[in-house]
Amino acid sequence: MSTRQGPTLERLPTRSPRPSRRHVRSRARRSPTMREPLFERLDDRERPRTVRAYRDWDHDRQLARILAPAAGTVLGVIAVWIVVAFWIWPSATVHVSPLATHVPITLDVRIDPGLSDVDVETRAIPGTVLTAASDGSMSMPTTGRRREPVEFARGRITLRNRTREAVVAPRNTRVRTQQGTSFLTEAEVLVPPTVEIVGQTVPGEATVSVTAENPGTTGNVQSLAIVAVEGPAAEWLDVFNSQPITGAAEREIALVSQRDVEELERVLLERLQSASVEDLRRERPEQHTLIVWSPEAGNPEVVQREFSADVDELAAVLQLDLEVRASGTTFANHDLERIIVAGLERGGADVEFDEIHVLRTEVLDESYGRLDLRIEAVGESVAKLDTGAIRATLAGADVDDGAAALNRMPQVATWRVSHDPPETENFPRWGWRIDVQVTEPTAIPAG
Repeated sequence: MSTRQGPTLERLPTRSPRPSRRHVRSRARRSPTMREPLFERLDDRERPRTVRAYRDWDHDRQLARILAPAAGTVLGVIAVWIVVAFWIWPSATVHVSPLATHVPITLDVRIDPGLSDVDVETRAIPGTVLTAASDGSMSMPTTGRRREPVEFARGRITLRNRTREAVVAPRNTRVRTQQGTSFLTEAEVLVPPTVEIVGQTVPGEATVSVTAENPGTTGNVQSLAIVAVEGPAAEWLDVFNSQPITGAAEREIALVSQRDVEELERVLLERLQSASVEDLRRERPEQHTLIVWSPEAGNPEVVQREFSADVDELAAVLQLDLEVRASGTTFANHDLERIIVAGLERGGADVEFDEIHVLRTEVLDESYGRLDLRIEAVGESVAKLDTGAIRATLAGADVDDGAAALNRMPQVATWRVSHDPPETENFPRWGWRIDVQVTEPTAIPAG
């Protein structure tokens, strides 16, 4: 007689096959002693030694293998839905300009380098004198022109003796034209006497070379232009030139004119002055105002001036070496704002000013760095805007109600709304879809 035995509980092998990389699941785990790793692989643990425990372990592993991809898919769908919804849901951008009250003021202020602190009562501000030097060289072609002779006219003349005796004409005997152009003989010449031959008078004549006394084209004369002998020989001799006297020439030369000097100095002075002023601006401390001294105060000061040639001197190019020094006075902007705010308060202004705008600065007087200025400025008080309150007021309102709400806000001077999509007839119900941007304030006159 055989007996049936109930199921027996078998123990699983102690060592399990190496799990594949696909069957890996991580779980968070923190041991009380903090000695175990925060994350561990289930497959790396020792497999359960009982059938029931093994089945539970395998069930968890299979479930994790199914749920992990599903969870990733759900998260991806949610992310895509949020992105799509962000662009599909209506939005609105509200540009609001806060109201700004401008209080104008005009007052006289003194900048004194001798002061160490602001004097509100006398409206005096300490200043600092800055100087900057620049040097440079510049050249330009000259514009002066003049004709200059370069050759002497030369030719031959005939001397005629009016007497019955021979006459010796020494070298450098002067002869001239009717207009006064003079020539000098180049050699001594013997002029024979006048004689009678067969009842006819034959004058004695001799020719000699002559050179114009002065160079230039005035020495070029036509034939028979020379008509007189000067000096002692004029008593006995006559003269004429049977051929023209030629050979003289002139050339145009360049020289320095007064206009060249003035123009070159003006251009280089402006260039160096600009460079000096730029150096002053670089030296100016931050949040300071620079007032450059005027030309009436001797600014810029010419330290060195040297021209390569003087006026009317022959030169094709004129060069100038120049060194100048520019000066200016600086003062702190916050010192001026203190004076302006004190003046506004004396005038009855009882608001807190957010900005002081200097509109115009006029120099009334200047002397060795001390300046008397007339300042035109405005004090600006900007209304405070609560963008969160604006967003909450507009959320869910239609376009007309939203516009009316914006118009009722006393702090808002102007506003502009853009909707997306444009045909939206109301503001989004979610306040975070309403973007409120504060633009430049809009000023209105005080009162």
